[in-house]
Amino acid sequence: QAEDGIRDVERSRGLGDVYKRQILSSTGEYKGWQVYKPINIIGPDGIYTIEYYSVDNVENKEQTKSITMKLDNTAPETNITAGEPRYITENKIYITPQTQIELSSIDPVINNVAVGVKTIKWRVDSGEWKVYEGTFTLIEGIRTVEYYAYDYLKNTEDIKTQVYHVDNTPPESNIVLGDPHCDGHSIEGVEHSTPVITSDTLLTINSNDPVVEGVASGVKNSKWRVANGKWSVYTEPFKIEGEDGEYKIDYYSSDNVMNIEVMKTTTVILDNTEPEVYLTFPSTANTGLCQLINGTVTVTGTVKDLHLEWYRLDYRGYEEEEWHTAISTKQRIVEDGELGRWNTTGLEDGWYVLKLIAEDCVRNRAETEVEVYIGQPEKLLEVGKKGKEDGEFNHPGYVALDKEGNI
Repeated sequence: QAEDGIRDVERSRGLGDVYKRQILSSTGEYKGWQVYKPINIIGPDGIYTIEYYSVDNVENKEQTKSITMKLDNTAPETNITAGEPRYITENKIYITPQTQIELSSIDPVINNVAVGVKTIKWRVDSGEWKVYEGTFTLIEGIRTVEYYAYDYLKNTEDIKTQVYHVDNTPPESNIVLGDPHCDGHSIEGVEHSTPVITSDTLLTINSNDPVVEGVASGVKNSKWRVANGKWSVYTEPFKIEGEDGEYKIDYYSSDNVMNIEVMKTTTVILDNTEPEVYLTFPSTANTGLCQLINGTVTVTGTVKDLHLEWYRLDYRGYEEEEWHTAISTKQRIVEDGELGRWNTTGLEDGWYVLKLIAEDCVRNRAETEVEVYIGQPEKLLEVGKKGKEDGEFNHPGYVALDKEGNI
């Protein structure tokens, strides 16, 4: 605005023109003098000096004046950062509901000019816009965060978007027992519900990270220990070695954003011991006539094991290789008692091998054998007769011989 100072109304000739020119301090470039009209400063951001003066109608020229202004047409630049825990893979960012989300914004300095960031705003899943006042967290699921900032001249940044996969669910693990093993077992004299294994049994940990709300960051690792020992990272199936007895196996899994499964425990019984078996009749202690059997024979002995599965008696001819069933499979504990009855009727006279076999539920097996003679003894020599006359005895003696003349 300009006015002509009126000292003498009769001599005043009124205001003529106002001139101005524009100078950009960062480059020194300027525009020539122009007759004034309302203007906008157009050009790159920077510091501008506007020079101006007025001339009245009789060419009285005012002394040149100036004013300096800063031009800022640049919007802020905002970045989003997720803290820990965080896992990035396949262009996806996985976090947890405990992960802090931070927004930071700067107003770029162009030619020494930046008015400064005034406000950052953000929202989740197209919800209500909020003024950013500090870090925030997200609930489980696939979450879309939108954000922008503007400066004190309301230069406004374009809306930016970041997608987060928020995982709040730990993996689920279980132990699979390989062979040999048996889950609970019950026969006459034996009952247990705890799985039984041997030192040849492979134990496998299977783990899965369940998809919840469309999100699963994946299993990072599984860990295990035996009998409160040192934790090991699971890399392959493992075995348990040591003395027979009960062992507790602890294990758990973690996902890639450190959601940790509650520790689980599986109890197993290690059994590397074969059943206890022996025969009392027929027995290896029998000799002579005591090895001779015929008809239906009651076989006695012991079969004992905490995890017994079965026992059986087989026989074969002494010179044969093929085995036959003498007493079919039984599932019970026997301690110095009857194992079964062997009907030898119909078998040719001669030497045979009787074998007792027992196996527990994890295939620990034990065997014992005895040689027996099947047939009727042939009385070849008699010493005295039973009676009370001369040459007679209350208990006459006899001698039995086989076909080869053995007494």
